[in-house]
Amino acid sequence: MKKTLSILLSLLMALSAFSVMPFNASAANYEISATSNDASGGTVSGGGIYISGQDVTLTAQPNEGYVFECWTLEGDEMISRDLEIRVTADGNKNYKALFWKVLADFSGKSYAYTGQGIEPQIENVSLQGVETLFIYGQNYTVSSYESNVHAGEAIARLEFAGDYKGTATAKFTITQQQLTVTALSAEKEYDGKPLTAGYESTPLVGNDYFKSVNVSGSQTDVGSSENTVKEVVIHNDAHGACTDDYEIYFVPGTLKVNTCEITDDNLEVTLKDNVYDGAAKEPEIRINGNELKKGKDYTVKYQDASGKYVDYIYKKGK
Repeated sequence: MKKTLSILLSLLMALSAFSVMPFNASAANYEISATSNDASGGTVSGGGIYISGQDVTLTAQPNEGYVFECWTLEGDEMISRDLEIRVTADGNKNYKALFWKVLADFSGKSYAYTGQGIEPQIENVSLQGVETLFIYGQNYTVSSYESNVHAGEAIARLEFAGDYKGTATAKFTITQQQLTVTALSAEKEYDGKPLTAGYESTPLVGNDYFKSVNVSGSQTDVGSSENTVKEVVIHNDAHGACTDDYEIYFVPGTLKVNTCEITDDNLEVTLKDNVYDGAAKEPEIRINGNELKKGKDYTVKYQDASGKYVDYIYKKGK
């Protein structure tokens, strides 16, 4: 007997730990329906079968790209603009959350790369199927921009407030900045040294700068050749590499070496050792101060084996 009473007492103590709604055989059950006007616009929760008088919490959550407007009762009566509402199960009722698709764009505009973050204001914001006026700073704001420095597709994130709640994105395009890099032209008389020239370009934007420029032209002999810019690397200390943010046009130049006309004024012949010793003497030849190479730039003829020098220089096309 004592064991039976102990078991009953334990059961009563366990049951007292739970909050149980008093049983009422005559209480009615009601269906609280929670739906939305657009299944792709968001989610709703809280609907179900409830005992008469029971409090019910309904929640609406808009998806990205949609806004929540309000809860309606039986399809037309607006009852709240809050995402979460509490209602009483006092009859079969149909609650509907209204979601609307956001239409936000930049009117097809594109923006040229500037070397800095681009933050344009969105000009057209509306809802699909709803006629309403949205005012920047009042109904919505741009909470952030993404990928809005380099050329390509950029994103503006919108956050709605007031009568509408939700977030959406709008995309805009950043186009490449045009840049022309020109290899310089140069011309001179032949002096045996390579002729090279640098480059010039249209201005870079922002704080961008050339990290490297590869100019490949060189002309030594009489004639002409193309001076070209093969490659450039553009950098920005804040945003890193930015060569791809430019549409680059390369313009070649010309390097030209002309024949050097020899005159008494620019010809210098020097014989360091002019004492007869039975050996041929080799003079040093300079044109405009530049020493020429025997066999390449000139040849020398001697009168006889005695080594007597005759100032007779044959030009070899130089």
